Amino acid sequence: MAMQFTKAEKQQAKARVAITGPAGAGKTYTALSVATSMCSKVAVIDTEHGSASKYADEFSFDVLELQDFHPNNYVEAIKAAQDAGYDGVVIDSASHEWFGKNGCLELVDVYAKRKGGNSYAAWADVTPLHTGFIESIHQARIHVFATFRSKMDYVQSEDRNGKKSYQKVGMAPVTRDGAEYEFDVVLDMDLEHTGMVSKSRCRALADKVFRNPGADVAQQLLSWLNSGAPAPAVAPPPAFTAPAANQPAAPLPVTDDEYTALTLASKTVGITTREAWLELWHSVMGNRPRATMTQDDLKHLEAALQRRADEQMQPETTPPDVPSVDAETPGEQQKARAAFFATCNENGVDSELAKEWLRNKWADDAKLPAPPETTKEVPVKYIKEMTRQLKSGKDTAQSVAVYVDSKRVPAA
Repeated sequence: MAMQFTKAEKQQAKARVAITGPAGAGKTYTALSVATSMCSKVAVIDTEHGSASKYADEFSFDVLELQDFHPNNYVEAIKAAQDAGYDGVVIDSASHEWFGKNGCLELVDVYAKRKGGNSYAAWADVTPLHTGFIESIHQARIHVFATFRSKMDYVQSEDRNGKKSYQKVGMAPVTRDGAEYEFDVVLDMDLEHTGMVSKSRCRALADKVFRNPGADVAQQLLSWLNSGAPAPAVAPPPAFTAPAANQPAAPLPVTDDEYTALTLASKTVGITTREAWLELWHSVMGNRPRATMTQDDLKHLEAALQRRADEQMQPETTPPDVPSVDAETPGEQQKARAAFFATCNENGVDSELAKEWLRNKWADDAKLPAPPETTKEVPVKYIKEMTRQLKSGKDTAQSVAVYVDSKRVPAA
């Protein structure tokens, strides 16, 4: 489809106002004052434990108190206000979507734990949630007023008499960097309840300072919003269905790194062929493909590998009529073999390969006509010596593989 430019035209719009400031600056009061001066029916999304309702004797509004600050809950609340016929909604405060219970920062911690502590990977899941919250503000067909807490700092000031004092001031808003770019007007409040317009697309408000801002701001802003051509009718955006607050999070997929680590671990317990791997896979996953694998599936597969490793640590059954070299001390022999296979596993030596290596090495050193059928026939002292060689690095996974290959009889 060819791109085409059209002549720009100012259209009527809905307010997108951010009000920032430190605790005690009057953010909630200012938001209510401006909103009720502009709108006939106001809804308030309250995350501040009912603080907005303390002004119910001065302003008329309806309130919804959020207890869970997941971004999707904000999205659902904004949509609920729009669908209920309100023409303005106050979000007090939008900062909780960032740092509150089940807010973005907390969600990153949760997802990071599921991804092996990788917070960078966790943001790939959380950023779309925050973006959805911002988009719900843009797409709302009603006026939106959002308050943001400001990061706190203290500055030293000096009066005319030279007396120094420290004053609490608000710095950047507590939310994701750059959030102020999403609003038409940003009003920064201080502890004197003075609002300075730090950003405005409305020229009448740009760089203005208001003492106890309210109807004066609302009047100028509404005049600007109502000027221009009527906004074209647009179809409402697709309905968003947010998950219930107590609904468990969807299972996390398994990353490529996690899958690779699993396949490498499988080789240490003797799963060295595609057939053996598919047998293990189908025992847990059935016929499901790799793309559907979740963290729960990964745990089940890891448990299956652990059971296989545990089984390999059990003593082998000695064939009938084959005397055991260390039959008089079965406990010591079993302990020596367990230590040997554990060391093999630590050094990346496949367990089946390790058995073949141990039997052949003993046959060579003892000058036997053929290697014993089981490792149980190898003396305890010899098993311990082979264990020491692996630990010292004298023998490695590569040297073991080369030795075993040299002993195998080629197929006819």
